[in-house]
Amino acid sequence: MTAIGELIHAALGTSTLIDGFTCIPTVPASLAVQVTPGSICLLDVVDSSSYGSLTADSMPLMKMGYSRTTSSITITPPSTSGYAQNYLIEVAFSETSDTPVLLPYYNPDDPAAPLQGTGNSGVEQDTRRSQLAILNLKSGTAAPAGTQVTPTVDAGYVPMFVVTVAQGQTTITSTDITVHPTAPFIAPKLPDVPAAIQAQAGNYAVDAGTANAVSVTLPLYTSVHAGMPLRIKKGVTANTTSVTLAVNGVSPVSVVWADGTALAGGDWPANAIGEVVYTGTVWQLIGVAGPTIFSRVPPEAGPVVTDAALVHYGVDTGTANAITASSVSPTVVGTVTTGMQFEIAKGATANTGGVTASISGQAGAVVWADGSALVAGDWPASTPALLMFDGTDFKVLSMMGPSVFARGASFQPTATLNFYVRPDGNDANDGLSNSSGHAFLTIQGAVDAITYRYISLKQANINIANGTYAGAYFIESSIATWNLVGNVSTPASVAITAASPSVSGGRGFVAFSGATVVCGGFAFTTYYESVAATGGGVLTLHDCNFTPPTSADPIVCSQGSSLFIYGTVRYTGAFGSLIAGSDCSYVNIGNASVSFIASGTTSFTTGFVNCSACSSARIVPTNTSFSGTVTGPRYSVTLNGVLITGGSGATYLPGNASGASSTGGQYT
Repeated sequence: MTAIGELIHAALGTSTLIDGFTCIPTVPASLAVQVTPGSICLLDVVDSSSYGSLTADSMPLMKMGYSRTTSSITITPPSTSGYAQNYLIEVAFSETSDTPVLLPYYNPDDPAAPLQGTGNSGVEQDTRRSQLAILNLKSGTAAPAGTQVTPTVDAGYVPMFVVTVAQGQTTITSTDITVHPTAPFIAPKLPDVPAAIQAQAGNYAVDAGTANAVSVTLPLYTSVHAGMPLRIKKGVTANTTSVTLAVNGVSPVSVVWADGTALAGGDWPANAIGEVVYTGTVWQLIGVAGPTIFSRVPPEAGPVVTDAALVHYGVDTGTANAITASSVSPTVVGTVTTGMQFEIAKGATANTGGVTASISGQAGAVVWADGSALVAGDWPASTPALLMFDGTDFKVLSMMGPSVFARGASFQPTATLNFYVRPDGNDANDGLSNSSGHAFLTIQGAVDAITYRYISLKQANINIANGTYAGAYFIESSIATWNLVGNVSTPASVAITAASPSVSGGRGFVAFSGATVVCGGFAFTTYYESVAATGGGVLTLHDCNFTPPTSADPIVCSQGSSLFIYGTVRYTGAFGSLIAGSDCSYVNIGNASVSFIASGTTSFTTGFVNCSACSSARIVPTNTSFSGTVTGPRYSVTLNGVLITGGSGATYLPGNASGASSTGGQYT
């Protein structure tokens, strides 16, 4: 018995479990049900009673009780008209000693005449230990149909089935029989585990609650835990406000989007399957399908999206110079706000002068991105244009038509525009003025928006307010030059900080693939490569501070790129090198006046400048100065790299150790 109990423990644990029992109607149908054979396992002790010289044994042990026969149980419907009644079929474990026998014992005085019972008492002793599963029927209280309640489980029992009967009922069918929601049936069985894992049936449930209070029953779980996923089919009513979820009748817990935002009305449509994951405090809704979701949740914007994230299409029904689009699709909810975009198809007549528009009830002038008015023919007949409302005007982001290409100049392809980034901005804004309602929130958000919204600019000046920001990547585009302006007088006020500073090779500002970037007035603190020109990019650096991670190379030029440095460059820390060039790149230092100022404990392991792989660096001594104490080698030139200092000598650069030239590298 002990070995079998330990085997049950190893396979099933110590929870109370039942197996095998089914509850079915009789054939022919009657007011009785049949419960087929089954078993119950639970945690008990080896033996709670002593037996002769054997003392009680309180060691925990899993035990199994069984019922070998099919039991017929009669159900009595309520007698009151319109009433119904729930009956609970429950099971308990029973352990008894039985089958008494008068046992013979050895008689040392007369071996041929055994003693009858202990001490020749003639008393019979039990010879079998029976472990049984005992069924019990418990009746609930009759109540008006639909309000009856299943009775509570008796102490020592576990629930199995609920049978519901109504007044006047004469037979019981399978629809009257349900498994109790907390019945601890073993499921799946061991051979079925692989298929069950693949099917994920245990993680699926159907909502039985109300519109905003989802409720599900999971027979296989005794409690939820952090990381637990569920797929839930919503009930027949979509939510109208924030949502809670109750599992197995426990206290409801809030359901939120992954960013912590509460669900809004319609976020979980009726009959839509939603996937939720428990965080330990809330359920996060990480996926749901439904028409209202598709209309309001683009993948890049998070779960709650305003109309500013959508492009609304409309057709002009006005006159040549007065655009009217009263209705657009998708429909604008409420009023037109800053940042909303509209694709409007012009009417049958091209404009003959400046243009105004009334779109979804909002009036404003139609102007180019730089604010200049449209002139005759700028908006050809039947031509669609993409417009963005900036709070006052509708600005043309793009337009297609022969007269536009012919004019060129009025489209302002050579314009220089100022944009703004600040900590209280929003990447959905237009970026065209220094206010929270217009400025962008992130530098990368500004770059992406400007690249997307403008066909051509000579220069985009991005003015970045004091604060802390992540870096940004720049690639060749219709923007000829990107000019990033921080706080030139106090660069420490505009920090460029890596989100994951422990990652070697992390980059701050990157001029890549032909992009031209100018940056000044920043403090780089945690990027391994604070600024980089690579893949043919052109980067001009001025007036910046560098405090990178240990062994970093904060200023990098590689893969045929060009780097220019002027202004005041402050640096402190343990560097690999301050400036690193490689792969046929070119670095120019001091074409305009430049001062390098070291502070604190500053050192190099490679050198102030590192040129390798056919790269070259030119320093103009008359325009370049160094100050501060630095230890380590002054330079490194390898693999045909060239460092030109105008004959300034081997001790010209910061450091206290000789530089190194090898494998064709030259220092002049």
